[in-house]
Amino acid sequence: LIVASYDQQFSLEANVKGLYSNSRCEYVVNLRPEHGDIKFSQNLKRNVKKAEKNGAILEESADRLLADRLHELLNSTLEKRKSKYGTEYNPYYLPRLGKQTVLNLLENKLGRFYFCTTTGDDSMHCVLFNIERDGKVFNLLVGSDEVAYELGMPAFADCKLIEKYRNSGFKYYNLGGATWDAGSGGLERSKLSKGADRIDVYGVTSNFLQYPFRLLNPLLNMVRVLRKKK
Repeated sequence: LIVASYDQQFSLEANVKGLYSNSRCEYVVNLRPEHGDIKFSQNLKRNVKKAEKNGAILEESADRLLADRLHELLNSTLEKRKSKYGTEYNPYYLPRLGKQTVLNLLENKLGRFYFCTTTGDDSMHCVLFNIERDGKVFNLLVGSDEVAYELGMPAFADCKLIEKYRNSGFKYYNLGGATWDAGSGGLERSKLSKGADRIDVYGVTSNFLQYPFRLLNPLLNMVRVLRKKK
């Protein structure tokens, strides 16, 4: 049994016999007017200005074809992070999440694509897929190429989206969580630079419930103990 928490704004750590608590974090930008001004970092503002100076444009779309471009850019991001940090990971980080999942969300009007180009260049250098529902936004996936990173497009895209969502009356924009690998620190700082607050959320796991997998339970318990010691 695995219970994970995504976009759960209020979360309590479970204390139930037979269940083992775990934690993760998410970075959420509060868009409510009573929260006050959103505090962007100076570095973020510099990147936004750089993107604007180079003619960056943010557009939105419900075109299914963007799923292919997003897939390409997710792999581009993977290669960049792998060369920089030496860490392999799955760009589609949730079970059963993939290109078809994105298309299903798009078809049911639960998500939308946003992409960055530059003036005079139709190439999509940065593509985001956001789930938008009941005044809440969750950044499910984002991929960028080398041009996007050089011009500050990821910062530009999120900054413009934060402004758009706030002006449209949305409650919050969830930028997602940490990766817990070598590059996680930089990713977390990037999300904090966009005015996000860190929110700790909790989930639980159990041991295997059926034979023959139950034979692996002592190994599972050993892994849990080792993780606590880190």
